[in-house]
Amino acid sequence: MVRIARFTRFGRCQLTFPGPTIQSINVIYEFRIRGRLGDTVLRAFDGLSAEANGQDTVLRGAVLDQSALHGVLAQIEGLGLELLEVRRIPVDTPPV
Repeated sequence: MVRIARFTRFGRCQLTFPGPTIQSINVIYEFRIRGRLGDTVLRAFDGLSAEANGQDTVLRGAVLDQSALHGVLAQIEGLGLELLEVRRIPVDTPPV
């Protein structure tokens, strides 16, 4: 099997095998963002639920693949939001 070196704007990542890196079944992510987001900003995150947690906002939802994950991260960056934490959540874990 061929190994591929992937590069990102942050530098070189480890060598990986071609193919999906996130299985599309039962993958839930939480994105903790500093501050409470208004309805207008939350509309940018279609498919993710939002919950205020203290002074932060937690976005939670299914992410289909690594491309979709990078899309959410790019949206957060593009809106000038401060990302505090990203967590991959097992499906059987109850919401925060």
